[in-house]
Amino acid sequence: MMSQPTYIASCSFGKDSIATILLALEHDEPLDRVVFSEVMFDHARNISGEIPEHIGWIYDTAIPKLHDMGIHCLLYTSDAADD
Repeated sequence: MMSQPTYIASCSFGKDSIATILLALEHDEPLDRVVFSEVMFDHARNISGEIPEHIGWIYDTAIPKLHDMGIHCLLYTSDAADD
């Protein structure tokens, strides 16, 4: 028995990735989850590499709105700054 594919969109929460997600929903394309990877400027001090207003909008507005639309968001933070 073959397993069903999982459809995942990588999302930077910029205009293009948001538009891709909205178009997929509008056209009933399969979309199981969205993945966002936050690159940290300083992980030890919890300083994001994102512009503060943008990261605030991502966590406070965009992710809750996608959740309300039935889209599960997976969030990752990068340890790249520790290298």
